[in-house]
Amino acid sequence: MGTSSTTAYNISVRRVLELLDSDFERFAENFADGKFNLWVGSGISRNRHMMLRDIIERITTFLIEKSQPGIDSDRHSQALSSAFKLAGVDQSELEEINQPTDFKTWPKRSEFIDGLVQKYDEFLSIEVSQEESDYLLWTGADVAQEFSDPSKAPDVEHLLIAALILEGAIREVYSANWDDLIERAFQDISQNGKELRTCVTGQDLKDLGSLPMLAKVHGCAAKAKESPETYRSLLISRQSQIDQWKNKPTTQAIRNKMMSSAQSGRTLVLGLSLQDHNLRGVQGDAASSGAWDWEAGNPAIVFSEEGLSSGQQASLENIYPKDYTAKNRDEIKKNSIFKAYAKAFLIGLLLEEYRKKMFRFLNCLQPKISEAQMKELQNGVTYVRNLVADQDPGEEANEARLEFTQSILSSMSRSRSIFDFGEAPKDGQTYLPLSQGTTSDILPTAEIEKSGLIYATAALGMIGSGLKDAGWTAALHEDTCISLKRNDPSATQPTDVFLAANELASFEIEQNFSLNDDTDAILLVCQPRTRHARLSRSPTGKFDRNPNQLLRKLYVSELIEDSDDTSKLLDAFRMEALI
Repeated sequence: MGTSSTTAYNISVRRVLELLDSDFERFAENFADGKFNLWVGSGISRNRHMMLRDIIERITTFLIEKSQPGIDSDRHSQALSSAFKLAGVDQSELEEINQPTDFKTWPKRSEFIDGLVQKYDEFLSIEVSQEESDYLLWTGADVAQEFSDPSKAPDVEHLLIAALILEGAIREVYSANWDDLIERAFQDISQNGKELRTCVTGQDLKDLGSLPMLAKVHGCAAKAKESPETYRSLLISRQSQIDQWKNKPTTQAIRNKMMSSAQSGRTLVLGLSLQDHNLRGVQGDAASSGAWDWEAGNPAIVFSEEGLSSGQQASLENIYPKDYTAKNRDEIKKNSIFKAYAKAFLIGLLLEEYRKKMFRFLNCLQPKISEAQMKELQNGVTYVRNLVADQDPGEEANEARLEFTQSILSSMSRSRSIFDFGEAPKDGQTYLPLSQGTTSDILPTAEIEKSGLIYATAALGMIGSGLKDAGWTAALHEDTCISLKRNDPSATQPTDVFLAANELASFEIEQNFSLNDDTDAILLVCQPRTRHARLSRSPTGKFDRNPNQLLRKLYVSELIEDSDDTSKLLDAFRMEALI
């Protein structure tokens, strides 16, 4: 872990967390607090849709199929000839290609495609006589059908972006992609009534208010397929469209919103090379109205990449016009790259989002607990976070990583549903966030205390401490939350542990999971009892438990209040929980 062989492709989620805990600690804090906006490109959809090379190959194959070799006036042959000329391939090579199969086996095929990738906007600008200007993209690549295909499900990246929006870490996403996978992921996992506003034109920004926004800066295939008269012309790909994008009335408002975002917020870039000058120009124009100052360890823009492209380097110069000098340039480039591609990076960011929020909940316990107790609970939470990260199957196991991501989301949702309502969620796909809002929104208010999340986090910290220092083992079950077991021969069976926000949730858990006095289980109630209830509690047990019953019902607030240091806090939990 962390050796020279680690790359952006094979990096583990655990290594991502190590970087977020060290070199990118300030970035992680700012991200969790909602200070970063997201710019995304085709890299986040590479396992679901065609990439640029595939589009070029499909269009070339289309032109070959339509061409009539030997007829100089044939319009498709003329377009194909223009493509060969643009790629820098000798025109005589065309004589070898009469059928699509000839192109597939052509020795110079890769060279041809490589020559067009960096000139894709010129390639897509090639005109075919008697056809619309976007003929190659709309008909040749069949872009509307390809990028709105409902059979192609959201991938890891799209689900995690949707989850981070629901957690409040991300509010604005600017996508250069034509596909609809982010919005479909949000629709799939969000509760009824939650909205992610998809914006393609300035009109879509009306009455946006505090809604999270997905701006499709280069258009939307699904909308173009549904309403081609409005959205087809907004599928940006050709040179003229990129040149006009800044000032065209239909896209100017989106562009201005993007520029305002770059001025006031920091930017995380995922799967976007910034090859297009119109997007780099947004950053340059934003800097002209107030550039970011370079601050070591606190970047204004972070790229999820192995190395910087020329477009990304140009962006750094646009963003830091005063500081991007020979003296600082290498440091700026080094500290602006997070060497992890989007899958591992986003999983790590979500797990760190949970931890950052839990630390804020723990802060609400001050001054009830000592500095040493706080540190031990924080270490316990971190240990649990790392245990989850260690289940990561790795980048090469793509479908396994999708299942891993889905398990994280479903585990959080299941835990929140049991915690709040005493029952597993009826809809297994809906995501219930740890909390809504940024880390800064978590304050010691009556509402936060009533939620039970302060003491739930403390309970998780104690469990994490037990796993870390007391030799416990843990397993997560679909029908409960977690089971604990001592790592010694006398502990033959694991014990189920339930967290309940309050007495009502506790009652529902007992009913829905058939808990009774003879059930070997621990029920942790996370909302403090009223003063009257505390004074009148049963004398048979310090924490309202008959010593002869197997079901242990504990009030986390009382465990904490009746302890004066870390060891006694953990010892009290172990003694009362019989773990």
